Amino acid sequence: MKTLQNAPRDLKKLERLLKTKERECLNVKHTLDIESLVAEIEVLRVIRYLVNRNYRHMHARNYYSE
Repeated sequence: MKTLQNAPRDLKKLERLLKTKERECLNVKHTLDIESLVAEIEVLRVIRYLVNRNYRHMHARNYYSE
């Protein structure tokens, strides 16, 4: 839940955070840490999808209103 609340809404920052978490996941040795990171990465991917969808929707709306 904390990931969802604290995730950046800027697409570039979100991408950087996601890549950092994915690299971090590769270096973790304990199963519980891996599970936690995988869950966090999945939430970040959903947020990325929603931010990207919203960004494209806003640009399409601006394009058609001109």
